[in-house]
Amino acid sequence: MRLSSRIMILLCALVSLSGVLISLYTQYMVKVNPCFSCYILRYSYLAILLVSIASLKANRLISLVMGLAVLIIAISAWGILGYAGYVPNPCIEVCPLGEDIVIGYALFILAFIGGLMEFTFSYLAARFSS
Repeated sequence: MRLSSRIMILLCALVSLSGVLISLYTQYMVKVNPCFSCYILRYSYLAILLVSIASLKANRLISLVMGLAVLIIAISAWGILGYAGYVPNPCIEVCPLGEDIVIGYALFILAFIGGLMEFTFSYLAARFSS
């Protein structure tokens, strides 16, 4: 495995760790209870973290990171569209009023950006490893 591929995989792990930490901080420090979509995003980022670390030894796992990144992109895009009013709001039962709406919208945007970064880094890791 080339050095640049390892760096991309480590960047995937770093972005996913950031996603998990932001999720936990928002729940336990800001006191915003997560919805079902937020739990899926949290555990998807946790899975990417573990698979990224494992893919340092088994390079073929990079495609699983790309698949999880696509899942994150899809769920967060659905959340963004929900907050924009184009689809039913995925978090309306958790944050129906006030400041939580703004926090939920910002978190879905962060998750979307993180998913794009995960996909890009894992794609580059796959390209560099071949």
